[in-house]
Amino acid sequence: MYKAFLKIKSFIHKNFICGLKSKNKMRKNVFVLYLFSFFIRMNFSLPIELLFFVSLSGSYTKAMSVIFVAHMTSTCLGVPLGLLSDKIGRKKVAVLCSFFRLSSFIIYALAPCYEFLILGALCSGFYRFSSVNSDTLLYESLASMRLKNKYHKAISKLKSVSSFSLGLGAVLSGLFYYFLSLRGVVIITILPMFGAFFLSFLLKEAPFHKETKNNPFKHFFKALVYFKKNKRLFSFTLADSLHYGLNESSFTINAAFFKTIMPVEFLGVLRFAGYMLSSVTSFLSAKIAGFIGINNTIFFAAVMDNIVNIFSVLLANIFSPILKTFGSGFFGIYSPATGAFIQKEVSDEERATLVSFASLLNSGFFALGTLLMGFLADLYSPWTAMFIGYSSALLINFLFLIAFKQKGKGSF
Repeated sequence: MYKAFLKIKSFIHKNFICGLKSKNKMRKNVFVLYLFSFFIRMNFSLPIELLFFVSLSGSYTKAMSVIFVAHMTSTCLGVPLGLLSDKIGRKKVAVLCSFFRLSSFIIYALAPCYEFLILGALCSGFYRFSSVNSDTLLYESLASMRLKNKYHKAISKLKSVSSFSLGLGAVLSGLFYYFLSLRGVVIITILPMFGAFFLSFLLKEAPFHKETKNNPFKHFFKALVYFKKNKRLFSFTLADSLHYGLNESSFTINAAFFKTIMPVEFLGVLRFAGYMLSSVTSFLSAKIAGFIGINNTIFFAAVMDNIVNIFSVLLANIFSPILKTFGSGFFGIYSPATGAFIQKEVSDEERATLVSFASLLNSGFFALGTLLMGFLADLYSPWTAMFIGYSSALLINFLFLIAFKQKGKGSF
């Protein structure tokens, strides 16, 4: 036990403390990004979020519509925020996203009815772009140090930190719920959002980033033409977005399914286990891709994630949460690999705008998926909704094989 503690202490010192003390501004920037991601992702209310929304709205359809509004807002804002990020810089957009993230939880905490949840969801839509913005700032920080080849390793760490944060928030969720209430958990979540908002001011703009001077509409259409011409980027983004939309919307309704198997207080523990495994596998994603290639890593992880999820639903007993945890491990491998794949396919001039196209499709399909899952859960049951979602996602995974064969960057 003591040896494990020393290893964790050494890892934190090597990967965070030394980085934050570095005199190299861009190296320090990378580690501030890690901390920023840690705080902005620490959502204590996530395991019980759906139950909180149901308590105020009265139905799964209405509860899922809150999540739908958040992601549709994110979809509508994706390209404008990408343009804004290319125009004014990544730091200012990070400040903006963290401010609205904080605002959304303040509104949720005070919400007396369903209509206030919708207002909070509108603010939450800004937060979704913070991940895209952080990925881009990470890439540009490394590029300014001539370390582009380290990006997959760096983003694996970033995703690992995010997963660890989600896991820690999840396990604390059960503890807070036990002593407080559904609303009490939401109120406590405001604290880490203050931390993220503060850290956003400590970020530095990478010198590699050049603010666009041209007309934003011309910049947008130039990026759109690039996106259409790069068939590999377009096909891959479509496959990834369909996979993400079906998986995440199915995952969102997990709480309604698993509360029939285990006490609500343990829902956070379940998510903690999943996020911890995801954190570990995210950290290993780059190494796995080094052995079998990034394309094989993405396809293998996506397929295995869905297969495990389907079996977890089919069993519908105490072993279901265990299988679901293994599914999170495969997602941990998948997520940074897709980020690395996309960053290699986009152009430097419109990097944030192009990545925002991918984010737009992800949010759009997820938003539609939440409505579908809510409708199916009310019409049949959460079990049926999840089974349909995960089974459909498994079939969608084979679109990745088509995408990998398309023409990509520099081949048109």
